[in-house]
Amino acid sequence: MADRYCGTIEILKSDIRRYPELAEAVKEEFYTLPADAPLDVDNHVPDDDDNWDKNHPIACFKDEEACYGYFENIENICKSLHVPFDRWSAAAYAFKEETVYFRPDIDNGGEIVCNGYGEREFTEEFLRSLVDEEDWNDDIAVAAAFRDFLNSLPNIRLLEEYEGYMHKEK
Repeated sequence: MADRYCGTIEILKSDIRRYPELAEAVKEEFYTLPADAPLDVDNHVPDDDDNWDKNHPIACFKDEEACYGYFENIENICKSLHVPFDRWSAAAYAFKEETVYFRPDIDNGGEIVCNGYGEREFTEEFLRSLVDEEDWNDDIAVAAAFRDFLNSLPNIRLLEEYEGYMHKEK
């Protein structure tokens, strides 16, 4: 199917246990459990990783045929609950690889999107937005504006550093 790509999402196990709606969404997306069966996220091991430590605070879920490589329902629930997550999507056809880091404590809405190499991609349109039109041909002015932009980016914490993080109220 042209709209199905590999996607992986990582969420803290404690957040999955803390929020029933998130646990239910994870269960629906990744498990074939009966509706009344509990989700045992503490014993979850990614399908292709025999070395995964069950004591690790992060649960990693992978779907080879995720819709466009992302998990819309789970991601929306995480965002509404201020639950941090990391998501990687594979490249296919016109869609590029993508990495999303959602951190509820960043000012720009919490989401940082990068290309498959963990780098932000910057289009000419974006670069032009950093400088006045008359400065566009001045390489030093463009470089200075870009440097200022990079210095304004938030530092993000690793997902596991959010273990025990006090979530904002809904």
